[in-house]
Amino acid sequence: MKTNPDPRVLAIAKKARRSVVQTLLIKIIYGKEVCVMTGSGFIMKNRGFDGLVMTNNHVLEWEKEAFDRSQDKVLVRMACEKGGVEQRRGNVLFQDPFVDIAVIHIGKYSEPLPPALSFTPRSRELPVGTSAIAIGYCDADEFAPPGVQALARLPSILPALIAGDGENPNPVSAGEELWVQVDCPIKDGSSGGPVLGAHGVIGVMAQGNAQITAAICTESVHQAVKRWLKLPARDTRPLQEIIDRALL
Repeated sequence: MKTNPDPRVLAIAKKARRSVVQTLLIKIIYGKEVCVMTGSGFIMKNRGFDGLVMTNNHVLEWEKEAFDRSQDKVLVRMACEKGGVEQRRGNVLFQDPFVDIAVIHIGKYSEPLPPALSFTPRSRELPVGTSAIAIGYCDADEFAPPGVQALARLPSILPALIAGDGENPNPVSAGEELWVQVDCPIKDGSSGGPVLGAHGVIGVMAQGNAQITAAICTESVHQAVKRWLKLPARDTRPLQEIIDRALL
């Protein structure tokens, strides 16, 4: 694991920490509300006091066949600039089980949302050994209510290097790649958090082990967002331009 990241990437990551949120999936089990899954996410679109969060689809899909989903709630918790934590219910707008991303609308916070994080256009073109930092909520402190995984004041920063890439084992279309891999461990609660490079988000943490984290590359996020918005395949605009202009 890299312990002395590129200073440019570290500076970006420190500024980005407040834009990373914690997600909680609440289910009704035998008549009681239970938090069954936690994850991370990040603000991809800022509209002032509301916006859009990107996370993993799988953090919203716990035991979906075993329990009634009609009363599921998704909560989004955000560290406030003035201190403390705010929690609001999120509205799931989009889920893509193939690429494993989801988009949640959040709003009605007491202060403006932190800045949205921007995407690097082609993360799979970054060479092995490039400095990166993964950010996710995998720590605990006093902010958690009883029975709910704790939320740290700010998410953890995990320095890393790009270690390679991989292919989607279940692609929507032939040749659609999925992963960019970084050499840091993925920890419970950090799925859905961003992996940052010198020019923004290069991936969305999805799975891994004690040595490697597999993140969904921006090329695959790009294709999923185009499917969500029903944009034609011939639309060649970069992902960030689509987010800035199409997601008004």
